[in-house]
Formats: sequence, C-alpha cells, structure tokens
Amino acid sequence: MFKSREKEYQDTIDQIEFELATAKSDMSRHLHEYMEMCSMKRGLDVQMETCRRLITHSGDRKSSSLITLVEDSDSEEKEREKPALPPEMESAGPYCDVIPPLTWRKP
Repeated sequence: MFKSREKEYQDTIDQIEFELATAKSDMSRHLHEYMEMCSMKRGLDVQMETCRRLITHSGDRKSSSLITLVEDSDSEEKEREKPALPPEMESAGPYCDVIPPLTWRKP
C-alpha cells in the first residue's frame, strides 16, 4: 500500500517538475521576445524623433542643421546598440519600463 502511494506521489512530483521546467522555458522565451520588441520600439522612437526634427527644421535650409541631425541620429543609433537590459534595468520607454522577474516564487 505504501509503495503504491509513494509511486503516486513520485509521479505527481515528476509531473509538477516537468510543468515547472516548461513554464520556465516559456517565460525565458517570452522575456527574449519582450526584449526584442523593446529594442525595436527604441529604434522606432529614434526614427520618429529624427522625422520630427526633419519636419521641424524643414523650413530652415542651413546645412548646419542637417549636419546636427545626422550627428544626433548617429549618436542615437550608437545608444540603441547598447545591451537591451543594463544591470540597473534602465527604462526603455513608457511601454517597456517593467521587466518581468526571471524567477518565480511560491505565494
């Protein structure tokens, strides 16, 4: 009787461990996708800001303003190449400022 109960408990434990491993794998994949989306959003934000500046400065035909825009977009592009999540968990913008935890704990 005890052997059969022990077998049932071990089967239950094995099933829970399998589900936990699957959930961890899913969360890791979701986190990776989320980080990619934040990176894309940052790139789009840079492009939108560049377009805004071009539109704002469209009346001004001075070459210095165009050089400034090119330099700004270059520096923003370099900024975009930084790691997606610095150790300080820097905010990526209004929609990407919450990073889900990598580990889950029992409530």
